[in-house]
Amino acid sequence: MLSLLVLPRTRPGEHLCRTLYRSLREASGAHGPVSLGNLRLRLGSHGAGVERRALLRGFHGWRGLARAATATAQLTATWLALRLNRQIGPFDPRRYLDETVQQTDSVKFDGMLRMVVDTNPDEEQQILDLLAASHQRGEIYYGTHRSSSALITCWVPAVFEGRHLHFIDGADGGYALAARNLKEQMRGAPDLRSPQPGPGDPQDQPHAPADASYSADPRGLLP
Repeated sequence: MLSLLVLPRTRPGEHLCRTLYRSLREASGAHGPVSLGNLRLRLGSHGAGVERRALLRGFHGWRGLARAATATAQLTATWLALRLNRQIGPFDPRRYLDETVQQTDSVKFDGMLRMVVDTNPDEEQQILDLLAASHQRGEIYYGTHRSSSALITCWVPAVFEGRHLHFIDGADGGYALAARNLKEQMRGAPDLRSPQPGPGDPQDQPHAPADASYSADPRGLLP
């Protein structure tokens, strides 16, 4: 699992991030860490306990006991539906898994490119070569971190209505260590506060004074 952060050195940077993202996908064939082929049901006693505590938060006494019984029934029904791949009550496991893949955030564009990809060693090397080449051309700063697995954080306000989102990060540091590597690369560059002209940026006019977007911690984008 490879977590990577890419910060454009040119302005505007959104187009560069999206172009680089397409190049990374096309050259390496790497894909996101969540797909229908690798989603497996793993809800042991620890996972069930965490889920039950979340559902019981704020409930006490008889209301807490009633809520606990309801939560246990919901968890059991969900487990059976996923295990048997059959709809039980309002819960349709096929729709839920499809939605999970579609509503998992493993790529983000927010002034920089944040991405977690599932790669083999050859794919990873192709990605690193592309990033290094773009950095050598003065287009980007970047940081990466290799993890053995991914972490997923879920926000599920209404699963039966399709209202659930899932956020991906690499385990063992993930984005945090990728950000540290990116900052180290930026500190070693001689022109941190001199962004290069990008597409549509007049070549014969002086740049506006450099701002925090191109400082060692651009707009607080890095963890």
